[in-house]
Amino acid sequence: MCAINGSTGKDEALVVRMNAVTRHRGPDGSRVWSTDEVTLGFNRLAIIDLSPEAMQPMQDSAERYTLVFNGEIYNYRELKKELTEYPFVTESDSEVILAAYSRWGDAAFSKLNGMFALALWDSKEHRLVLARDSVGIKPMYYHFDGTRLVFSSEIEGVFESGVERKLHQEALGHYLRLMCVPGEMTMIDGIKKLLPGHTLVYQNGTISVQDFRGRW
Repeated sequence: MCAINGSTGKDEALVVRMNAVTRHRGPDGSRVWSTDEVTLGFNRLAIIDLSPEAMQPMQDSAERYTLVFNGEIYNYRELKKELTEYPFVTESDSEVILAAYSRWGDAAFSKLNGMFALALWDSKEHRLVLARDSVGIKPMYYHFDGTRLVFSSEIEGVFESGVERKLHQEALGHYLRLMCVPGEMTMIDGIKKLLPGHTLVYQNGTISVQDFRGRW
């Protein structure tokens, strides 16, 4: 299952706590990686490639991109055959995502056949991208206060950043009528879910959300 957690800015203590409360999603290892601009965390459930080299956060061969990824890419072997110029060192689908992004950028997301929620940091462009699979199988929750972005596979992870546990009244109304919470809302005021088939880009202190399906 795995868990991904993260925050803009350097805050390893926060992401360690986020990893701790989502540990049940990935009992096979935990790691935090940071720069002055972003901190990424991962709890691993090893499935495809069990080697230490396949642990995340994972960087591409040029060390430009850093990835945390929850899910499974069903067509990773087919994509790997297209990416023959990339110097693969693992058998993981995570590394295929990095290779695909190195070649195609954001267009890579529409080529992924599978279930995924991921965060990818571009150290050259100082750009953080969150992406969620087209069906929305894998979860991605986030909070943006106008300055800092915090994200996690679970709402409990986002709570570690200090977000108030306040009920979202509109979301409650929808749930009582529809038995679901539509759109980006969650039952917690201030925490949103990334919609299926969408990316969230954080750059220069602002965020933008776009639908990546059918754009390429």
